[in-house]
Amino acid sequence: MIGFTSLLVAAISSMSIQPGAAPTIENSEKAYEYTSEAPDDYFAEYVKGKIDGNMVCRSTTVTVLTHGMGASANDWIRKENGLYKVDAFTLPSKISTSTSRIDSIHKTSIPASNPNIYIFSNNISNTLDKFEKLIPIDSSGHYTRTTISSVSSIDVSSPITMLYEGPMGDDENKQSNMDLYKVFEHSLNYALFQISERQHGNLPRINLIGHSRGGIINLLYAADYKKIVTNCISLGTPFLGSDWAQILNQFSKLGTHGAVTKYDDLLDTKHIGE
Repeated sequence: MIGFTSLLVAAISSMSIQPGAAPTIENSEKAYEYTSEAPDDYFAEYVKGKIDGNMVCRSTTVTVLTHGMGASANDWIRKENGLYKVDAFTLPSKISTSTSRIDSIHKTSIPASNPNIYIFSNNISNTLDKFEKLIPIDSSGHYTRTTISSVSSIDVSSPITMLYEGPMGDDENKQSNMDLYKVFEHSLNYALFQISERQHGNLPRINLIGHSRGGIINLLYAADYKKIVTNCISLGTPFLGSDWAQILNQFSKLGTHGAVTKYDDLLDTKHIGE
């Protein structure tokens, strides 16, 4: 597993995660004026408007990790005694240490000291957008989650790693890929909205890394927002259908494993649609 992670990090290091020029920092709190009563498509229109207006940073400073079916953001990191553990064996830490932070005074890059990690999350009804930051609490790599209460709390001086935490389908939630994508799209655009407001309205370019079903969701986002997606990496993603899903599908027909509809999306190439 460690060897596989090293290969992945080598691939990430070769991607365009570039410090570039230091972004202009906006200390305005106005990003939070829209969140409570914003219409469902507000953040999508915001991001697309920035793209159409060419208000996109030249460098890629954000990497998004999207978990798969039955998983969560915690699977990208570790839990230890109730705290989050970010060390050399966790992918977000490897991503952060393989990039550099930006010295805004001398316009040079220096090694990142602490991983700049955030968690963006939502629920299936699209009513719980949250944007949180992992804050170090000791020198042993233990972190705690803290809700971002103002735009000024977002650190744009170093590359950002964002972990998605949202529905991906399980025994209780049998949504299609498109249903799950809409929740992901809304939540990621909400997070990019916050980062953009921190940078005087300039959107960051992003890398997408997805495991299993998360790779499908990422691909759908890349298709809709290709001008801000620099790279899209998928790990164990059933783009041509899942053999395991087909086996479970047969069991479900015998009444031994849930409803057939849960696996329809993963059976063949039609999963990219509805």
